[in-house]
Amino acid sequence: GQVSEPTSPAIATALPVIKRPVFVAVLHDDAKARLLDDAIVEGTLHGNAKIGQGVLDLRQGGHVTYPHRREFDLRHGFSVACWLYVDERGEIPVVLSCGRWQGSGWFLQRYASGWRWHVGGTDCDGGRPAPGRWTHLLATFDGHHATLFQDGIAVASKACHPDRTPWSGPLFVGQYGAAPGQAYQVTGRIARLEIYQRALPAEDAATMFQAEPPSSP
Repeated sequence: GQVSEPTSPAIATALPVIKRPVFVAVLHDDAKARLLDDAIVEGTLHGNAKIGQGVLDLRQGGHVTYPHRREFDLRHGFSVACWLYVDERGEIPVVLSCGRWQGSGWFLQRYASGWRWHVGGTDCDGGRPAPGRWTHLLATFDGHHATLFQDGIAVASKACHPDRTPWSGPLFVGQYGAAPGQAYQVTGRIARLEIYQRALPAEDAATMFQAEPPSSP
């Protein structure tokens, strides 16, 4: 029945929302990526992947990997964006991958007649690929909904409560990391890869699309 004296009050302050991307792969001359604190992450080219003039060229196959980092993990807010030029349709190519289907992590894929934004076990499908030109893709998660934007316009949204267990594997660009194979190979070009620790709103999606696409034809 004894009660101690009151303890000192605990004071907590919410951390500010990080507006800037926490991971950026410009892909100008090499596969290096930059973090929020300007630290460099070395990427590794595989197969026939080439980089030049701000573009990852996968027309002859190949892909790029980055060692796993906490910036790739699903949190209360998450977004990943890139420019994509589809030269050949392929089977079910995976543009970006840091997870497994019906498991943890995430990936962005061309699937059936549209795109698939997979978030911790939930499929968010929509949109329509446009081969032969640059397309901007932005996939977001706000803690309750997965949303996919194509060329600045929302093309799919789905309520979800994903498995947020961190995926321990590397980030794959142009291939499916959980089980690499020819069916998942991107035959085309990828540019300006960005990851955010927040869900970017529709106005940001529109602004990102209005920026100049890569100059590579």
